[in-house]
Amino acid sequence: MKNSSLIWKILCVTLIAMGAYVTVADAAKCEDVRLLIKNSYKTSDGTPRTIKIVDLKYYDYDKKKYRNKCILNTKVSVGDKSIVAQCLATIGSDLNVGYSLQLKYVGGEDTKFKVYFKHYDTSWSSKKSRTTGKFQCIDKMEVNYEIK
Repeated sequence: MKNSSLIWKILCVTLIAMGAYVTVADAAKCEDVRLLIKNSYKTSDGTPRTIKIVDLKYYDYDKKKYRNKCILNTKVSVGDKSIVAQCLATIGSDLNVGYSLQLKYVGGEDTKFKVYFKHYDTSWSSKKSRTTGKFQCIDKMEVNYEIK
């Protein structure tokens, strides 16, 4: 009986330790990531167009789901590059902006971005998306992506 009590205690301690590890691993952030978008977009007839980045998601491979990232709508003229800016907080009526992204749950792990944009002709188009290739998320990295 003493052995089964000891085994039970060891099992409980092990499970608690594993739970703490999972919580710490799930909370890993990838901080100060810069996403630089180059606009090489052309309509189906080959006409280059200005685009506006309107939404951004990043993929969490462990949880098998995309996570949303609040960003500012960013216009990118034909051939230009622009940094995607993150919404940080609303202070009164002003929006606090960060020019690097803080990505939760994917620090040191593989991820990818899904970039949503609209192009301008005589008005803004419906939302379109493009997905970057997979990359390992490391603090202070820069991701360059060309929308074609």
